[in-house]
Amino acid sequence: MAEVEAGGQAARFHRKRQKAKKSCQLRSPGQPLKRLQPRPNDLVYVQYRDHVLFKNANHSELGPVLRETVGFLTKQTNDAIWLLWDRCVKNSPDEQANPETGLIILRSDIKEIRKI
Repeated sequence: MAEVEAGGQAARFHRKRQKAKKSCQLRSPGQPLKRLQPRPNDLVYVQYRDHVLFKNANHSELGPVLRETVGFLTKQTNDAIWLLWDRCVKNSPDEQANPETGLIILRSDIKEIRKI
């Protein structure tokens, strides 16, 4: 009986994991990237292909680099996402108005994106 119960727990865990995995997989091969439905300022993990700048190098040996980052998803369109890494908690008179640091990543370059 313990085996059946454990098996049932394992099955529930597996279904739950598959459901979570589906929510993280935003694109299947040949399928367009689906749009995330984030709440404002969701913290997300993004794996993406980054462009490479080269100079005096053999370009035939180079290609896009796979990178990863985390940040607050602040905006998204059909073409890109806006990811904020660094921001002021409260404004300081010594700083510029709302200084922020982040990335804008093209959706076509995103391999994986998920809420943290």
